[in-house]
Amino acid sequence: MLAGEGTHADDTFYQGIALIARQFTQILQDLRVEEIPAAPGDDFDTKIHYAVAHEENDAFGANQVASVLQKGYMHKDKVLRYSMVKVAN
Repeated sequence: MLAGEGTHADDTFYQGIALIARQFTQILQDLRVEEIPAAPGDDFDTKIHYAVAHEENDAFGANQVASVLQKGYMHKDKVLRYSMVKVAN
């Protein structure tokens, strides 16, 4: 099978990687590592967000998240990785 043809469902390598990803996700859930909720329109919070860009956008208010570039994660009350976001206005 050439790259870009067919589905990955028949590819045993892909199935193996998907299985490892599911197991890793389950381990993180068992350890209570949670994704930091971040979505466009949320208020920017320096305690959980890391701003890497700024844009002027009339669709959002001042200091609101315009887009999420990378998910963030927490364990209990400690941030493991901040959500990387672009902030509007």
